Formats: sequence, structure tokens, C-alpha cells
Amino acid sequence: MALALAACSRDAASRPHCLVVVMSGVRADHTGPGGGPRATTPALDALAATGAWFGSAITVSASPISAHASIQTGLHPSEHNVTPDHPVMVAQLETLAEKLKSAGYTTAAFNTDAAMGRGNGFAQGFDTFEEILPDENGLPEGGAAAAEERFKSWLEARGGAAASSPFFAYVTLITPRLPFSPPAEYQNKFMDTVVAIQRQEKLAQLWIPFARQFTLGLAGLTEDERAVLTSLYDAEIAYTDYRLGRLIDLLRQHQLLDSTLVVVTSDTGEDLGQHGAYADTMNLHDSIVRVPLAVSLPGRIKAAERIAAQVQPTDLMKLILTVTAAPASAPPAEVSAATLMGSRPAAFAEARIDPAAMRTYQEAAPPGTDLSFLQRNLLMARTQDYKYVVTSQQNAALFDLKADPGETASVLASRPQVLSDLAGQLESWAGGLRPVAAAFPAAPDGAPPAQPQGKAAPGARTP
Repeated sequence: MALALAACSRDAASRPHCLVVVMSGVRADHTGPGGGPRATTPALDALAATGAWFGSAITVSASPISAHASIQTGLHPSEHNVTPDHPVMVAQLETLAEKLKSAGYTTAAFNTDAAMGRGNGFAQGFDTFEEILPDENGLPEGGAAAAEERFKSWLEARGGAAASSPFFAYVTLITPRLPFSPPAEYQNKFMDTVVAIQRQEKLAQLWIPFARQFTLGLAGLTEDERAVLTSLYDAEIAYTDYRLGRLIDLLRQHQLLDSTLVVVTSDTGEDLGQHGAYADTMNLHDSIVRVPLAVSLPGRIKAAERIAAQVQPTDLMKLILTVTAAPASAPPAEVSAATLMGSRPAAFAEARIDPAAMRTYQEAAPPGTDLSFLQRNLLMARTQDYKYVVTSQQNAALFDLKADPGETASVLASRPQVLSDLAGQLESWAGGLRPVAAAFPAAPDGAPPAQPQGKAAPGARTP
């Protein structure tokens, strides 16, 4: 028995560790591998060079909490039902942390997002669950430095490479979110537009009340002011990337980097006013749904791959479980990350009404303002060429992503065959959802019809 236990211990110790870092709010097109024009992500660039970069990673929800739940369960929001109107990870869900813990992994989370705490079920499967709570504890820069420090202490307490079990660590960094107020040394890193210093300071403090007023047309920004906000957003990405680099350096210092599967992604992107919104959690534009995704494990995942196929966060569990289940008896063969993730010719996403957001819209709006245009759920089917979006109000839009990457004009009326194909795929997908908690709806307001119906269809109002 002692020999058998020792053999099991050796097997567990030789399996790869896993570190998942979620850089909340980072758009793919504002990173180096994603073609961003600024040098915002040197650490992410270096990681992608040692592994794979997925150029068409499409999140499953406009809501960060829903997207995190999908990463952790492999399920779509209408299956796990962790949504803005039900922000709870119910016990019936089996999380990635639970699966890895059952497989002999030591599990830990270092979380800076107060919306995802122990109290609403996000600690499931974690031996260690560190809630940083930056606002409550007065921590600057979203608590990223505190998350790094606690990860470092945890690694040291484990004994580094000498630890007897492999680990799974999940780190959430929330810095690139409105307000865009990076640390002082990053404030002017990308500032190529000049405004008065007092105005720049005010722009760095703009928060939810402003965002709601902007969407409602009650507040505006000049082109220069929008450029300043974008520069501050990029600076926040750069700072978050700096912390990512330090997390990776900690693995290197403990002789763990070559034996750790590192996954870096985001929950959602960020609309920067292009569609009349900031801090938007209720739309499905590419500025929100296209997210970065890089994976690296030297000797197991091929280096310097650029993968164009669409993938979604729901596929990450499969990749991680496949890699961590590698037998210890012989070195596993190096494979393409595309093989591990698979592909999604059509990617699907949801956007639910966010009750908290609606309250802030109601507070910002003058009495009697019609907010019905916000009170709808959305479903999306996206290929590499087209995106179809339908609302619970039965309005719809179809975007030609090649000709109109900014999604400025619906071509729904002029592409009947594309519309029919994507609407059919969306209906089939929605009909196949299997919710874990039966008390919650299977899909926002039911599956969409194959053809938009009703007085406003087709596409009288673009979602």
C-alpha cells in the first residue's frame, strides 16, 4: 500500500500545474497578438510566442460574472444560470476546480472581483480562496498587486517545485475597467492627445453615472476626450500585463514555468464609445465579445501558433482537463492547441438584462424617459464572416464582419440566405441547451424564431 501511494504521489507531482489568469475587460484588438497598435502587452506577447494565440476567441456573455462561470464550468449562461439577475454559482454545478481537486490537484483562487465571492458560490472546489475586495479594503489599481503578493506567498508556502501535488490556480485581475485610472507611472504611457491636465484627471475618474448619461445622450465627449479615455484604457491594460508578467516570473523563480499550463484570457471586452456606450454589459458587439486567449506549456503545446478558428471559453475546460490528465509514465507528445480546443464554426453568446445596470440607467434618466430599448435580452450567432443578433423584443440585426467590422449597419434585408442559416443555427443551439438548475429559464425569453417575426421585424431597430 505504501508503495502504491508513493507511486500515486509521483504520478500527481509529474502532471502539469495550471495557472489561469483572467484579465477582466481586455479587448483582443487592444493587445499585441490581437493586432493592437500600441505596445500594451509585452508579457502576453511573450507567452503567446511560447505557445498558442487564438485570434478568434469569442466570449459567451456580455456579463463578466456569466463569462467567469462559463470558464469554470464549461457551460453556457443559460445552462449554468449564473447571470446578472441570478449571480449565484449553485452547488449543482461541477466546476473545473472541483474536477481538478478530485484528480489530486491543490486548488487556489486569488480574486479581485467582489461580484464573485465565497458568499455566492465561487469558492466551489478551491482549497484556498482569497477574496481581495479592492474597494472595500481601499486597495489601488484594482487590487492587482495584492493578488500577486498572495499568489507569491501561497507558492512559497507550498514549497515551489518540491510540493508533492500539482496545483491549479485561478487569478482574476479587474484593472482594465471604467474608471480608467491607471497608476501614476502609467497615466501618460500612451497619451498622444493633449487636453488640459485638470480635464485629463476628471476623465480618469469617470464612472457609472457618466457611462449611463453617455448612453442616454445626456453627456458627451469630444473626439480628443474619447482619445484620452482610450489611452487611459490601454494604460490600464499595460499595467495589468505588467502584473501578468510578474505572476509568470514567480513561476520561473520557483522552477515551475516549464511544467505549468498557463492560460490567459478575459471575461469580456470593453466598448469604448463606438456604439454609444461605456461599461456596457447588455450588448454583443465584437468590442465586447472578442477576447484575448493565449495558452502555453513548453514541450506539450506547440510554440508560436496563431490559430484563426473560433473558440469559446466553454472549450477551455476540455483543454485543461486533457492536458492535466497526461500520463506520467512517458513524456506526452507535443500537440497543437487547436486540436485540444477544437473549433466553433458558429459561436454563440447571450446578453441578459442587468438589474443593477437598469437601476443606474433609471437614476440617470430624467423622469418619463423611455428605457424600453434597454429592456431586452439578446442572443448571438457569429461566424468569421457574419454576426446575427436577435432580441427578446423580436428585433434583429445581421452584420457583415468583413465589410463592416465596426458593426455600423445591419444587412439583414439584403442577405436572406445568411439570415436563414444563422437564425436556424441559433434556434438549434438554443433548443439544445440543458440548464443545470431547472428553476431558471433555459434561454432568454425562449429560443429565437428561425425568421424574425412581429411588427418591428426585420431589423427595424438594430440591437
